[in-house]
Amino acid sequence: MNTGQPSFEFGPFRLDLSERLLVRDGKAVQLSPKVFETLAFLIENRGHVLDKDELIKRLWPDTFVEESSLAQNIFQLRRALNGGGSNRKYIETVPKRGYRFSADVREIMRGDNGAVSAYSLNGNFFAEDETGLAVQSLAVLPFKSLEQNGKAEEYLGLGMADATITKLTGLRQLLVVPTSTVLKYAGRRNGVEAVGRRLGVDTILEGTIQRANEHVRVTVQLISLNEGKTLWSGKFDEQFTDIFTLQDSISEQVARALALRLTGAERRHLRKRYTENTEAYQAYLMGLFFWNKKSKEGLSKAVEYFQQAIEKDSGYALAYAGLADSYFWIAYGEFDALNREQYFEKSRSNALRALELDAYVAEAHAALATVKVKHDRDTIGAESSFKRALAVNPNCAMAYSRYTYFLAAMGRLGEALQKVRRAQELDPLSPDANASLAYILYFTRNYDEAILYSQRALALEPNFQDGLLLLGLSYEQKGLVDEAILQFTKAKETNTDSTEPSELLGHVLATAGQRAAARKILSELQSSAKRNSVHPYNVGLIHAVLGQREQAFEWLAKPYLNWTERERILRFDPRMDHLREDSRFPSVFQASHTPTLTASRIGG
Repeated sequence: MNTGQPSFEFGPFRLDLSERLLVRDGKAVQLSPKVFETLAFLIENRGHVLDKDELIKRLWPDTFVEESSLAQNIFQLRRALNGGGSNRKYIETVPKRGYRFSADVREIMRGDNGAVSAYSLNGNFFAEDETGLAVQSLAVLPFKSLEQNGKAEEYLGLGMADATITKLTGLRQLLVVPTSTVLKYAGRRNGVEAVGRRLGVDTILEGTIQRANEHVRVTVQLISLNEGKTLWSGKFDEQFTDIFTLQDSISEQVARALALRLTGAERRHLRKRYTENTEAYQAYLMGLFFWNKKSKEGLSKAVEYFQQAIEKDSGYALAYAGLADSYFWIAYGEFDALNREQYFEKSRSNALRALELDAYVAEAHAALATVKVKHDRDTIGAESSFKRALAVNPNCAMAYSRYTYFLAAMGRLGEALQKVRRAQELDPLSPDANASLAYILYFTRNYDEAILYSQRALALEPNFQDGLLLLGLSYEQKGLVDEAILQFTKAKETNTDSTEPSELLGHVLATAGQRAAARKILSELQSSAKRNSVHPYNVGLIHAVLGQREQAFEWLAKPYLNWTERERILRFDPRMDHLREDSRFPSVFQASHTPTLTASRIGG
């Protein structure tokens, strides 16, 4: 059993919280109480940026002090740490924000019997008397309702899972499968072992929930798939009005059962509540359920429920974040320019409101970043918001995925590949995440791996347009023309709202020498009622293969609403290779990006 407060070792130093002592090479370093508290708080939150306001509130909770007091503390602390002549940088200043402790740290816990447990910087298990529990990944499945027709309890079961996921996602040493992936296992019939293997995790948390009037009973168990045994189980009985206490208890006991060593910030995150209003919470759960569908009807219902949540609790940051992202998706698919403008502004205002209430909601930062990219074309501001999203939640798959597309548009393909691989690791059963990885792999000319991830996306959702189109594009580059035609044709038949399958089909037909068929598709695109949604660069590519270079460059130079997609295609699409050597190609990049056409679905 570990008791007492931990000690921390970094460089030649050891910080002992129990003794309130800093030691360098066995000799005590004199620190004032406030400077010691500053160091302890920075180390407990090591690797994370602490805003100046947060530090001031922690160090002087009941006193108004100027920022200069904090600056003086940091100055004295740096002088103490570098007193031996070391030039090593322990405390990093993040301009206009705050400070971060950036050195490697080992956390030391001493038990009742004197045994020592040590943990590395990222919190992963290091050593504990040569034995211990090493859990790296966890899936929290929707809790099953024990009611026969308990639709409301089904949503409550989803909500219990989401709340647990939200809390545990804040623990940096644990990879937690996101809610969007586990939602599909509501009402599952598969055993937990089969689900766990499919999700690629080593631990599963499952539970049951039963509500009788204002009383809630929850039973949960934590199962190790590697060891084939239950690590922990618990039963909870609460009044429904105390459901948030119940959620706190579950997440805290899971962390304890996993033998996780938590920072002070992580312990506070487990106790964090975004609302105390049960009606607001229920409305938020409904909004989350419909948001995840991403359909026009689903998004409309999501907006309705998120608004209801906000009406019940005007300080509910997560509900504002959900509303912001719902409005973004609605704007993204909107044809009318005025409506599109209004929806983007609603997305922005709700994201900003969420961040006013809670600066640590990663989804709000990601939604704001997307508006800055798609609507404002503010690349500096967008990247800052993407980085902030990942700083506050390093396991936010949504932020990684959207940052990927931004980086590719900026020409930073290596970084984009790194980010999209992380997104896919965090959300391995998402068709979008797998197709996104295939998209970037296609750009890097890694067609075999692009085919693999396109096929994974289609295994999850057989008629998924992005998966079909990316599979066809990769086949085309490998010279598998018949296979490419088959995928584009299937996409055309199963996704009648988009002209993109016809555009890609026209190109591969022209490449295969079926010129008459390609010309027919060009004619159909010109006369289509959906001609405003046609991708100009795809039309230009068909003209180019047909030998009509003047028409090709006329189309390539046309503006396109999804300007980041246009940039990605012009920079990296291998179908453009034979055009990039043309003297006219550089001027294509200077063409206006005025938003006059609708957005494409593929590529985000």
